[in-house]
Amino acid sequence: MKRGFEKSIARKAQCPRSIGDEAMSVDERTFAYCRPAVMNDHFDREHLVPMEQMERDGFIGCMHPKCREVDIKLHSLDHFRNHVYNVHGVALRPSRR
Repeated sequence: MKRGFEKSIARKAQCPRSIGDEAMSVDERTFAYCRPAVMNDHFDREHLVPMEQMERDGFIGCMHPKCREVDIKLHSLDHFRNHVYNVHGVALRPSRR
């Protein structure tokens, strides 16, 4: 098991998409923003548009390592937000679009 991924619960200000980006270092993936609102700004800026395309393509995968192990597939951004909140403890704000 990789260091930092022992639990599926993430910190409230940790990006639920970055955590699974294997191109990033463990420290970058597990980085916690100073406030959830700042993490949400990052999420909207860096991940929202590609995830909207994934939704149109039919599914969104949860990138958390525990979820990737079991190939979690979600059908909409709202489903992803619900999953991230209930499984990982991270609240994402609704889309501004």
